Amino acid sequence: MDELKIASTVIQDRPVGGFSSSIEAASDLGDTELASRLSEVAARLGTGMPGDQSAAGDLLRKIVSRVRGRKLVEDYGVHAVEVPWLCLHVPPSGSAQLQLSDSQKDAGGIKFSLAGTGLGDGWTVQAKLKRDFQERKRCMTLVEAFQVRVRGYAYGEAPADIEIRSDVVEHVGTSARELARCPLCEPRPEDEPVLAHKAGPAIDLTADPVGQKMSQVIELGGTSELEVGLKATLAGVGVSAGVTCKREVSLTCSLDYVLPGGRRYLPMRRLEYLDLPFWRVG
Repeated sequence: MDELKIASTVIQDRPVGGFSSSIEAASDLGDTELASRLSEVAARLGTGMPGDQSAAGDLLRKIVSRVRGRKLVEDYGVHAVEVPWLCLHVPPSGSAQLQLSDSQKDAGGIKFSLAGTGLGDGWTVQAKLKRDFQERKRCMTLVEAFQVRVRGYAYGEAPADIEIRSDVVEHVGTSARELARCPLCEPRPEDEPVLAHKAGPAIDLTADPVGQKMSQVIELGGTSELEVGLKATLAGVGVSAGVTCKREVSLTCSLDYVLPGGRRYLPMRRLEYLDLPFWRVG
């Protein structure tokens, strides 16, 4: 796979202390003061309070007690996490070109608010990106890469009950990567099923031996929430290791497609998060 590092105009890029580290650093605070501090943490992370409870609530009391009562049993080190945020899908045997700029309605660009699993530390990054990715023959994805420290904790009353905590420790940057095979456009039986819906009417070129070119502008805007695991699999660490991510986009996507003749093209859009259409061919 070909990969290219992408430079963007950074608006903010900083770590955010999570619930665990905030609770650990506030051993002398009472319920009211702790509730206020954790509300500030939730705002910085872009998440809600755990259980949406006050400090006097039973659920939050249990969370605080759990964090304060756990002991480190293993440090799994630092590992990569990649957050996908846009994919240019190329029609089979055709081509596609993407020109990316800030939305005409809102100059917000793209923003990520990450929180490590196990109430770990997070990261917030916001940037603007204006770029012409030129003509592509293969599907291309844009990803945001981070480094995450993974640790396992146990509890005195239940030493076999291991909880994984992930802390985001570094924002590596943005990359564009061409895919050897796109699982959306070229699905295989062993791939995980994708929830998707039609993104527009079918383009029927079965009676057209030459093919056509088409252009469109998509204003991509809104918020998605993702759960992203480690890029590599760690022995003894399940899918809970990784991050949760609130992803906000406000982008103008100018697209040019070449559709070869003799086929019927159906544009589809996945439901998990906001993205450009992919192609199913009949």
